[in-house]
Amino acid sequence: MTVVQQGAGSNSVTAVSSGGKYSIIDLAPGRYRVAFTSGCGATGYVSQWWKGAASRAKATLITVPVNKVTTGINAALKR
Repeated sequence: MTVVQQGAGSNSVTAVSSGGKYSIIDLAPGRYRVAFTSGCGATGYVSQWWKGAASRAKATLITVPVNKVTTGINAALKR
């Protein structure tokens, strides 16, 4: 999973999976788009952006508020 902050000079953060679950700690408040890829040597899966989008431009923006946990951002990659 890759999290890309919106705006000029945005940075990407790649999360590490443990048992198929992802967590990103201390993400700054702001607006983000999330990409899901197979990673870890897995092949044959189609990458996607949050809410099933095929491109970053079409991905749904996620707002991360101050001092709040944002949950429910997930995907099931297709072959």
